[in-house]
Amino acid sequence: MQRLPSPSPALALPAGVPFSDPASVDAWDAWFRWREEGQLRDISIDATWQRVAIALSKAVPPDEAPHWEQRLRAALTSWCFLPDERILATAGTRRIGWTRELSGVINVAAAVRYPLSPRSNWDAAAYFASAQTGLCALRCAAALVSGPCAPVRLTLGVVGFADALALLDIPYASDRAIELARQVREHIRRAVASTRHAPASACAVAVEADDGNADSPGVIAVSGEPSHPRLALLANNLTDGLEPLNITDQQVRIDGSHRTLRSSGMALEFARRHSDAAHVKRLIEGAQATLEGRRAIYLAFGADT
Repeated sequence: MQRLPSPSPALALPAGVPFSDPASVDAWDAWFRWREEGQLRDISIDATWQRVAIALSKAVPPDEAPHWEQRLRAALTSWCFLPDERILATAGTRRIGWTRELSGVINVAAAVRYPLSPRSNWDAAAYFASAQTGLCALRCAAALVSGPCAPVRLTLGVVGFADALALLDIPYASDRAIELARQVREHIRRAVASTRHAPASACAVAVEADDGNADSPGVIAVSGEPSHPRLALLANNLTDGLEPLNITDQQVRIDGSHRTLRSSGMALEFARRHSDAAHVKRLIEGAQATLEGRRAIYLAFGADT
């Protein structure tokens, strides 16, 4: 069983945040809500988070399980970390629907404090703690299917990068945005390094390298690519990867749903609820990105466009 590293002392995650986008509710209901033999098992999104946290805590020693379950559930309910789609859909059910190749995403926007205000800032310590928790969760999920010392490959990505920029009132591809991209990458790498040599029992999983960089900690792949659209939509329609905001309302229709919903995305929807029209207009103007701007962000993160 895994013995996991302690989270950063600075971990101070907010209380659970409800859905703010109707399209996200439909996404959860269609893709991640547990139903079995015609019966609804996940009564609410909190039931989904609890199901996943309890299931993954079975990979750690019994004396650590309650603490780990609480830690993971805090990261899930605050949208700080979202695990592989297959984990969300099947953890804690009668079947394990994932393999030894797993991924998850850390929500950059969840670390924004005092959004759209003069006091707005990005809480790097909280983001680092979320990355630690996410990586440990993926290791737990891998341990449940891989067996003792079996090699696995894990990938940790991001969602909500452009949403964070908007909430911080930072134009996309500006110098401050490029610096944030570097910080996001660096804190994920630090989390990887902090868990690489964590004490583990004899059945800890072995993780294959690497993220393609010579100076990588060599434990996990780190990606800024937009590769988790379902997770981004579930988390109140965040931007996926390092992509800029979609500045026009989106028409969202979930597979199997009979309704089409309009969505502005998390950041713009938040701005429209809490700011005036002039501020929203400025955010939209700052969110517009050229090809060169996108490339600058991806290069700062260490990824190709």
